[in-house]
Amino acid sequence: MLRTRDYSILTAEDKKIFKYAFQIFPIKKAANEYNCRRLIDLGKPIAYVPSKINCDTYSSASSDDAKRLGKY
Repeated sequence: MLRTRDYSILTAEDKKIFKYAFQIFPIKKAANEYNCRRLIDLGKPIAYVPSKINCDTYSSASSDDAKRLGKY
């Protein structure tokens, strides 16, 4: 069922309809690349807000366990 809605095989008309639809990606890298492209397409400034993780649990957790908080 999902394969029938693969973006790469949609018609131009269907691509317009699904332009803002929820997307599923097989790997995080693909999702991150898509999200970056969409942010750029918005044409709005993007603010990087640095933060300090002050919780021992989060500072030693993987990014998945830390709810996507990266270690920068």
